[in-house]
Amino acid sequence: MSLDFSEQSCLMLVFFAFSMFGQNVIRCLFKFLPKKPRSSLPDHSLRANPGPVAGSARQNLAATFVNAFVNAGFCKDKLMTVPLDSTSGSDGNWIFKNKDDGKTSASASLGMISLWNVEALDELDKYYTSSDKRVRAGALLSVGILNCGIKSDFDPALALLEEYIDNEDSSVRICAIMGIGIAYAGSQKDQVMKISTLPTVLC
Repeated sequence: MSLDFSEQSCLMLVFFAFSMFGQNVIRCLFKFLPKKPRSSLPDHSLRANPGPVAGSARQNLAATFVNAFVNAGFCKDKLMTVPLDSTSGSDGNWIFKNKDDGKTSASASLGMISLWNVEALDELDKYYTSSDKRVRAGALLSVGILNCGIKSDFDPALALLEEYIDNEDSSVRICAIMGIGIAYAGSQKDQVMKISTLPTVLC
């Protein structure tokens, strides 16, 4: 089904306003305060402790996922978007309190927190240009999540992610491809369909 110019313009206006409307609804429902993961996790998940290191990493990862879902579209939370102490460095960042692939999940969760808010892409810049490949991979995935279903002439997700689809690091490459898939799912966009047939995507 092809849309004429006026229909496309209306759709873009709707999606542009949708983020602001969604944030207003969420803030009204939750009285303007983002929720903490601990208030949503069941008690037994906090008590379970298979070991000091594994238990801490598992609890942090659980908190990351819960935080992303309970604050979806809120654009702020108590873990990922809190201001950092300039003296604390990476140790003060929640992402670096996760291990290995947990860093990917943590940085990807930023896309859920800032869902449909394209203005938040500027805040993600420091993550998808990070020297840590796991953080970078997760941030690329977050770009796709944030842009899921958004209609825009600028195609910010494609513009940001396309250059990473042939990256030498497999985790970065896979997350970039997944990000494009999530951002343009169901769009039948010709450029995305062409990307899906590239050798680097098919291998």
